[in-house]
Amino acid sequence: MRFSTDEIKPFYELRQSLSKAIDEVERDSGEIVIAKHGKPVAALLSAAGLYRYREVDRLMAQLLAVFSSSKMSVGISTPAEVVALLDEAKSALAKKGGAHE
Repeated sequence: MRFSTDEIKPFYELRQSLSKAIDEVERDSGEIVIAKHGKPVAALLSAAGLYRYREVDRLMAQLLAVFSSSKMSVGISTPAEVVALLDEAKSALAKKGGAHE
């Protein structure tokens, strides 16, 4: 995965203004990629953003389990369970800093 240069910040620079960076990701529900020696090594993101990523990851794991356990083939309509999980995934992706459960 490639990152744009405007979302990558060197660790030494970020360390000087961590409070400002935290405010930025919280306000914008964004992410900052942290680089050490020019290589991306970590990311700073809002707690709401992390929650969304985890929720989408959980839903994707469920979808993969449904697909791998079923005998679905081309031309057969998807089971209601898959449709429901896809709707839930769309909803999780659409949330911008929504409430935590």
